[in-house]
Amino acid sequence: MLGFASDDAILVACLLDDATGAVVQNLDPGGAGTGHFLIETPGTCRVQVDASGGWRIQLSPP
Repeated sequence: MLGFASDDAILVACLLDDATGAVVQNLDPGGAGTGHFLIETPGTCRVQVDASGGWRIQLSPP
């Protein structure tokens, strides 16, 4: 499970497949707030974040 939080108006996080660079999921809470995404496919991923303020990303077992 990937949890994310934004303290400001803009947070766009892209979950990318590390092997191919393909976008697995775009995450955009649409302003300050929190959200989560269940990563269903096993493998190695990376997260690319563009934000205008403070943000947090947390990975945890489903």
